[in-house]
Amino acid sequence: MPQEQIARRKIIAKISEVFERFGFAPIETPALEYYELLGGKYGEEGEKMMYKFQDQGGRTIALRYDLTVPLARVIAAYSDLPKPFKRYQIGSVWRAENPQRGRFREFIQCDVDIVGSVSLVADAEVIATLEQAFKALEVGEVEVKFNNRELTDQVLSKLKISKKRIVEFMRTIDKIDKLEKKKIEGMLKQAGFEADVLDTYYKLMKADSKPYVSEMESLLSGFGVANIVFDPFLARGLEYYTGTIFEFILVKKRDIGSIAGGGRYDNLMEQISGKPMPAVGGSIGLDRLFAAMS
Repeated sequence: MPQEQIARRKIIAKISEVFERFGFAPIETPALEYYELLGGKYGEEGEKMMYKFQDQGGRTIALRYDLTVPLARVIAAYSDLPKPFKRYQIGSVWRAENPQRGRFREFIQCDVDIVGSVSLVADAEVIATLEQAFKALEVGEVEVKFNNRELTDQVLSKLKISKKRIVEFMRTIDKIDKLEKKKIEGMLKQAGFEADVLDTYYKLMKADSKPYVSEMESLLSGFGVANIVFDPFLARGLEYYTGTIFEFILVKKRDIGSIAGGGRYDNLMEQISGKPMPAVGGSIGLDRLFAAMS
């Protein structure tokens, strides 16, 4: 309705202004994509929540599940774009969610991505851009939790956890901020993991992550991002992440959940274009943020 829509447009305008100030340029992608582009990119859970159907021409198509995979198609189609390519997009995506406060089946994402840079500086810049957007919106203190999927894979390899079971393990420990540690340990044991796997994983992550954490904290501090926490249990659901992953939490409204998140996805572009292309991005969930601000 008008009053809410006016407020939402003001929020979008402030977010767009920050994105452009950091050098990100706007693009737009279609709401509909061929299913063959989106299928197999989001893991088992994503497949279940994707809206897909056949059109009048018998083509299998889907409503876009996020703004990242469509970006990968754009990069494949316009291979001569200067790199690094910094883009932002604000638009609706669709998932067959269980609707609740701040979570809908159609919702708006505000994305920024840097394509063509392997540097951790790009990771830090994406995080800093989102943090500055929250400052512009005056939403209160935010906390940035971050981890590295490459590190987690290395540690899980040391623990002799197979690639097939890594996703199951990470999905389980990702719930540690919602469930008690003992509950998580019980779930892991029931799934067939060693009884002390959680503690062993935590110790190895703390030891192996020191160089990475030190560099990231230094870069983020240089961008003026202060409230940062390394979280070895952070996993994020999408399976295309390959390096840094992160989430933003409103400190005074943690029950809302993450209001932004993202990470590095160096393999996604190659899946679509056949050419390797590093990339990192992040997204603000406008509807969850609006619910928190309301």
